This record gives sequence, C-alpha cells and structure tokens, in this order.
Amino acid sequence: MCFNPPDIFQNPWRDSSRCILQHTQARAQEWGVTGWIQNIAGEKIEGEAQGDESALQKMVKEIKTGPPNAVVVKVEMEDISVVEGEKEFVVKRTVR
Repeated sequence: MCFNPPDIFQNPWRDSSRCILQHTQARAQEWGVTGWIQNIAGEKIEGEAQGDESALQKMVKEIKTGPPNAVVVKVEMEDISVVEGEKEFVVKRTVR
C-alpha cells in the first residue's frame, strides 16, 4: 500500500504516480529485475528494466495493468542494450 500522510491533500496525480513507482519497484525486486523507474514531465512515467525472459514478461504484464486503482493509458516499449553493472531496481528522482 502507498500511503504518505504529509501528502494526503496534494495533487492526486503525484500521489497516484508515487504508488505506481513503488508498486513497480516492489514487483521488480520480487522477480529479480534490475533497472529504474521515474516520473517525467507531463504526467508520464519512464523506466528501464532487465532480467531473465520470464521475469521481464511478468514486468511487462504488470506495467500494462498497473497497481489497484491505477489507470494505465498507454505503454511504449523498445529493446535497448544491456546496462552493465545494474544490481537493483530503483526509483529515480522526478524529471521536471
């Protein structure tokens, strides 16, 4: 569950996106996926993930579905080169 008491009355997008980021990070850690996720300008989220094929298939399904009460409008993906040295899945600071 995502709950941040000081943020209760803030922008609902911000609270919702924080839950999406935390949810995605938790699933990635559960499945041994490394990479990152972050908010970017315009109420969008971007990220990078790598792991074994089975774990990545779970991640793609999870990203397309989102956590409970989230609405995923569109998902765009592309294959990129492996990022050497990644050891965990992290939430990066928001890009404004």
